[in-house]
Amino acid sequence: MNVENRLPLVSILVPCYNSGSFLSEAIESCIQQSYSNWELVIVDDGSSDNSLLVAKQYENERIHVFTQPNSGACVARNKALSLAKGEFIKFLDADDILAKDCLKEQVQQIQNLRENQIPFGDYDFIDSDGHLLYQHTFHWEEELNTDQEFFFYSHWEVLISAPLHRRHFIEQIGGFDEKMPRGQEYDLHFRLANAGCEFVYCPAYTFSYRSHDSIFRISTGTKKKTFESTSYMMRMNDKFESLLLDRHGALPYKFEDAFFRFWFGRARDAYARRKKEDGDYCMKHADRYERAKTTFYKTYQLLGKVLGYVWLEKCFRLRIKMLGKDKKEEAPSGIARYI
Repeated sequence: MNVENRLPLVSILVPCYNSGSFLSEAIESCIQQSYSNWELVIVDDGSSDNSLLVAKQYENERIHVFTQPNSGACVARNKALSLAKGEFIKFLDADDILAKDCLKEQVQQIQNLRENQIPFGDYDFIDSDGHLLYQHTFHWEEELNTDQEFFFYSHWEVLISAPLHRRHFIEQIGGFDEKMPRGQEYDLHFRLANAGCEFVYCPAYTFSYRSHDSIFRISTGTKKKTFESTSYMMRMNDKFESLLLDRHGALPYKFEDAFFRFWFGRARDAYARRKKEDGDYCMKHADRYERAKTTFYKTYQLLGKVLGYVWLEKCFRLRIKMLGKDKKEEAPSGIARYI
């Protein structure tokens, strides 16, 4: 028996909709994994571009390509899950990039955890051209791993590709809720927790999330859907804050810090998309958390009032592009996916 056969099989599941321009890069990031025992299951969700053609060019004994009528990301992921053979599951979107050592590191992590524990790690944000925008790292590591209330009420940033899952737990809860129009990852993670799973932060770089200037995500990537999803996340954040105030009487600092990062992150993301009204709304909310304000935030706020926030954010992102991929800037906030 060779070494590869002794390693547990990891199934990488990729739903794809009109991502032909980026799919090759996603597939190549799987092929280049330092971990050898993996399979790739791609489900094309009725793309009208060349996505299926691109995927078919890679098809072999370990890269499997399927297609379905346009039904949405949750349906595509569930179909991929039903076709997967691996003990462990890694979700990856068709325009994102898996870190070279991601599977190797996370398989080691999950094997050192209890059966019900799920490891998740850090990730980068890149633009449509693959230039690094910033690196997202999680804060409050000890609380993340000991306080599930803190984890779920304050951290939306555990994106779909950050954890490595045990397949049987996802099957046990019925996979993704195909009726969920948004917040699909959070819903999945919440149901896993209710089933007895624990999410454990293990510092390691997992993947690069591609942030598009004009969002075009699987099946529902319209400006209307983007607005609805952003509004949904904001309402949920307000709801969580209200619940915490009722429970604790006053907002503990760790939650205040997390909510500050949430709103400031939303503001910067909105300004980057030239959505000044949305950005101003989020900055107003971030400004409520006096104890959590960082020096960077205060400087950003001062410069924004003088130069204009949209222009300021454009300058920041141009600067990061000029620095190049070797110069990583930590995200000043936790910016979660909201599609």
